[in-house]
Amino acid sequence: MSSWIDEVIASANPAAAQKIAWAGELEFLSASETDTTGRTVKLRLVRGPEEMASINPFAKFTRRRKGFAGTRFEASLSPLDGTETLALSTTLLNWADGPSGPSVTLKLSDDSPQHPFMFSRRPSADGNGTRWMGVMIELTDDEQPVNQKQAGMADKLADTPIANSERKAQTYAQGVALLIKSQQFREYLNEMVEPGDWSPEDADTYIKAKLDIASKSELNVGGIKRAQWEKLRSAYLEWSGRGQLLRD
Repeated sequence: MSSWIDEVIASANPAAAQKIAWAGELEFLSASETDTTGRTVKLRLVRGPEEMASINPFAKFTRRRKGFAGTRFEASLSPLDGTETLALSTTLLNWADGPSGPSVTLKLSDDSPQHPFMFSRRPSADGNGTRWMGVMIELTDDEQPVNQKQAGMADKLADTPIANSERKAQTYAQGVALLIKSQQFREYLNEMVEPGDWSPEDADTYIKAKLDIASKSELNVGGIKRAQWEKLRSAYLEWSGRGQLLRD
């Protein structure tokens, strides 16, 4: 039996479907508004039994660190009670896997005159919190939707070990080339190397200078240069939280 999520993706044209970063049911947990953080909301991800053993799906996105912004999303929340749909510009502040299930905390834009979750109901002994069906589209810094299929291919080549060592060696240059196109990797460089508007070309120049190589293909032959790349890549994975996921 198909879910509403399957129907959303099926009803979209292929290009639109590839831009869906996440879709699912959400329950309101709490909201706040302060001078420091602005407007925020914490939502629980309502998941089926088949999903309970998997990690929070927002773990693959960048959350806020040391004052730097996390991944940005355009979110559309359709309430189950039939009230008005919410269209929001959001930034990922945090995600968690706790006793009550996975949750996500988002910073909201201040476009509306009041907090959009002001009248949402918290979960209590009397019933669930306010619930929505939500769809989120990841955005680049220039407000363009991220193609999740292309981003997933880049991450897979960057993060997934390949059993055949000879094949792995041949794909090092390709994996590096795809990684520098990743928005998250350039956010890592922005935070950990030097603040700035990093482009793929900037990332490529930095890696070549850092490893003292003229071409990425030099990494295919092994040796100290590849070891240095593995060290740089490991630092990125730890920063993104994926190093822990790979060890687990």
